[in-house]
Amino acid sequence: MYNNNYPNGNPQYNAAPNYGPQNYAQPNAYNSVPPYYRPIKPWGYIGYMLLYSIPLVGFIMLIVNALSEDNINKRNFARSYLWLMLLSFIIWLVIFIIAVVVGVVAGGSVNYNY
Repeated sequence: MYNNNYPNGNPQYNAAPNYGPQNYAQPNAYNSVPPYYRPIKPWGYIGYMLLYSIPLVGFIMLIVNALSEDNINKRNFARSYLWLMLLSFIIWLVIFIIAVVVGVVAGGSVNYNY
């Protein structure tokens, strides 16, 4: 039974796409992404954390990166790091205020007469 619609009498089926590692390991995949959406590499995150931990320069760079329109991933990481710093500052401020209040209350009841 020969079907004239198909070459050699056999229907041509599309093979299932191969989703193996060779499809994801494209040599120019990183450069094919626009710079605004380009992901940060793992060592980049470590470098940014080290940069942001420098006392004054790091805080300035944190503000600059949190407000920049250069790369969305770098901006979001800077904003999350800024929120983390703000949250930790508020927690330490609350602990300090509680310690001062407890110290004043405890200090007023201590008898210094030996």
